[in-house]
Amino acid sequence: MVNGSLASLKQGRIAVADETAEKRGLKVGDTVPIEYMDKAKGRLTVGAIYEESEFVSPS
Repeated sequence: MVNGSLASLKQGRIAVADETAEKRGLKVGDTVPIEYMDKAKGRLTVGAIYEESEFVSPS
């Protein structure tokens, strides 16, 4: 874990790969816009930033 806590995922937050967080300027506590498959829109809060690996985020 680079920052935050996986325990926060129980509170409806998301985990983001460190490379993605860096590219998008995200940090724990930031909110990101999302669009669901049914086209409904919402926002999710970053609860954790994890170190990207081949096992979690293959290239």
